[in-house]
Amino acid sequence: MKRSLRLFRLLVIAVLSLLVAVPVALYVMLSTPWAQSRLCAVAERELTALLGSRVEVGAVELHPFNRIEV
Repeated sequence: MKRSLRLFRLLVIAVLSLLVAVPVALYVMLSTPWAQSRLCAVAERELTALLGSRVEVGAVELHPFNRIEV
């Protein structure tokens, strides 16, 4: 019984840690200039293919979990 309670507690701590760590890691990673310039290039490529004409995106500012400014 003690062992199963310890295992359950460890599992709950691991899940809660992941629920916090993943969004924080994504926020930090997507806030870097490299990621935002990469998003700009992907947006240009996808919009050019979708619209059938040349599209240039000057900058992409990503404010994770709030908004994206193109």
